[in-house]
Amino acid sequence: MKSTPPRALSLFHTCLFKDCHSGAFARQRVIPHIHISAFLILIAIWALLLSSPGWAAQEPPRGAVSATNGGVVRLDMAGPHTLQRGDTVDLLYHAGLLPILLGRFTIDAASAYVLELRPRSAPQVPPEKGMSVSVEIVGTPPLFPTGTIGRVVAVLDNEIILGIDNGATPIVRDVVRVSSNSFLTPDREVGTWEVTKTDGRNVHARKIQTTSEPKIGAAARFFRPDFRANPSPNSDPDVLFETGLAFYEGRNGRPPDYTQAFDRFTKAAEAGHGRAMVYLGVMNGTGQGMPIDATKAFRWYAKAAELGLAEAYYNLGVFHAQGKGVEKNEALAVALFRKAADGGNLQAMYNLGICHIKGIGVGKNAAQAVQWFRIAADKDFPAAQYRMGWVYDKGIGVPADPLIAIDWYRRAAANGDTSARNRLQQMQRGGK
Repeated sequence: MKSTPPRALSLFHTCLFKDCHSGAFARQRVIPHIHISAFLILIAIWALLLSSPGWAAQEPPRGAVSATNGGVVRLDMAGPHTLQRGDTVDLLYHAGLLPILLGRFTIDAASAYVLELRPRSAPQVPPEKGMSVSVEIVGTPPLFPTGTIGRVVAVLDNEIILGIDNGATPIVRDVVRVSSNSFLTPDREVGTWEVTKTDGRNVHARKIQTTSEPKIGAAARFFRPDFRANPSPNSDPDVLFETGLAFYEGRNGRPPDYTQAFDRFTKAAEAGHGRAMVYLGVMNGTGQGMPIDATKAFRWYAKAAELGLAEAYYNLGVFHAQGKGVEKNEALAVALFRKAADGGNLQAMYNLGICHIKGIGVGKNAAQAVQWFRIAADKDFPAAQYRMGWVYDKGIGVPADPLIAIDWYRRAAANGDTSARNRLQQMQRGGK
């Protein structure tokens, strides 16, 4: 191979920075123009790929940290998403070329444009207000394409019917992703559905999550979660917990299956998953799918508490307060409620308020009770909001103020508290 003469190199680099008009310089102008054209073509291809359904599905939801309070992180999302309450997610901060992992969180509340996240452990980098972040779901089985492509032939309330090609073999519980376009060209997705029935060339699928209504003729692609195609008893504990939670809650219109949930929770708990231990405590303590066994429930809560879970401390507090599965000890119950409250558990904060009002395990202290009620009420805990109305209504720990009481009652009623709704109606009738 001939080496490039030094003179040619000099001419080439000169033409990158100077306007060349004639002679040897004019002949060199085509080289940078070719490079620029190729560069523009590559940019167009890259943009096309990013807008395709496959790429769009992989892009994690983006948002910004709008508030942090007691470890709970509130995000204002840039657009609709498919994340749900209970999902385990990684929060990544975007400050430069590479994102920085802030930590792993559990979604406590989810709406179309707002998420509230609770840390599963101490964040690697504490989130701060204003941070631009992305949310990547973890602990859920990945999807792989089945090769089946179809089109929407009917749109019902919570279901779509798809026509598929001869020889296609979608199965029940496959995931369907529908494009906003009627052609198989790159476009954004409008949502995901789950196959519920197949009958020859038609497939029925129930809605999981949508950002807009699918159109007749829209292209659809089928995917299959890999744990359904190749189940493994050695799955990641996060995957076991999430699948157990799906069985426990009975998602997508299916009834709860406590037997399957118990199996997944047990495997996850044996692998050290704290929230799975808490759910096993709940199932044993309430008799969901099994006889009530308070002693087993207490043991599972104790194991989860060793991992520092606020939910576990709260439930241990309840058991000690009631003497379930353990000797009754109200003072210890209050101490456990405090540990749970320090971890952000709103029910524990409310219980501490009740304990201080009634003198359970601690001396009566109405002012201290109001403080605990207020902390939980400010975080939209309905029972605590009702109690804030009640203390201002009765003048307990604060000066009586019916206007402030009505305001708190209204906030509680708006969040579904029936006691607050009943009290408002009574006050409107002039009742004391």
